[in-house]
Amino acid sequence: MDITQQSKQLMLNFKGTLVVPLSLSSEMSIAAEFSQRLTDQQQLLEMILERANLWAALKRVRQNKGAPGVDGMTVTQAGKYLKRHWLKIRAAILDGTYQPLPVRQKEIPKPDGGVRVLGIPAVIDRVIQQAISQVLGYIWEPVFSVSSFGF
Repeated sequence: MDITQQSKQLMLNFKGTLVVPLSLSSEMSIAAEFSQRLTDQQQLLEMILERANLWAALKRVRQNKGAPGVDGMTVTQAGKYLKRHWLKIRAAILDGTYQPLPVRQKEIPKPDGGVRVLGIPAVIDRVIQQAISQVLGYIWEPVFSVSSFGF
């Protein structure tokens, strides 16, 4: 198994636990893999947080319209807020301290008499989610089958 395959094995584990291939038994090899993984994660975050991607995400969130979250901010207010606070938000995301706001719950009556509970994230959190989705979609979409649908 070459180092590229080993690296992919090390990074791809969908249960959240680290799987280290037996051939990567030395501490130096493991340290090198972790170092590369951190570099890759940092590069991914940098791509997500690029100005052009952020403004494209904001545009998409505005097009979707949608209700305000728990903070009451509307999609039309988001651009001005981001211009004023983006550097602080970006720094918090990069250093791992960003905390999304709680999701606002909205009950929607069903025709049969029940209710459906919707979760409405804050607009800024929706912009961040959209920015993440755009980059991950760009990376992963070519891998999916043309007959693969995400319902």
